[in-house]
Amino acid sequence: MTTKALLPTFSSSLARTIGSVPREHYLTESAAFEEGVEGANLSAKRQTLPTAQTVAQLMEALELEAHSRVLEVGTGSGYLTTILSLLCAQVYSLERSPARQEAVRIRLQTMGRGNVALKLGDGLAGWPDEAPFDAILVAISETDVESCSPS
Repeated sequence: MTTKALLPTFSSSLARTIGSVPREHYLTESAAFEEGVEGANLSAKRQTLPTAQTVAQLMEALELEAHSRVLEVGTGSGYLTTILSLLCAQVYSLERSPARQEAVRIRLQTMGRGNVALKLGDGLAGWPDEAPFDAILVAISETDVESCSPS
């Protein structure tokens, strides 16, 4: 199936960009981060990748431009980080797992993606030294947010 068929309502430029990043490569890498996880079955460790359609919706919602500076909270496998790096000027990505951060750093370096800054730390703290950002993408699952009601 072609990228255009997967993303019928989005611009051909966005569809091409998303299609240029091999999603399956990141699934394999995600599985490698978690000991005991077989193949792409990542649900037990809450490590998943969005579909091309979801990525397109996210990128469109961010209203990115070539000069945009984006904060990504939760680097994960680096899949969204890579796509963001192709769509905007600078990506600042926070990750709390040293193993994930190192794997993504190596991948981005290999790909020649020099417009991504990676930082190890708590995503809830943000990255105040680099603020303000044109967009913020939160790609984490947080279960303890003080401003939410218990139910």
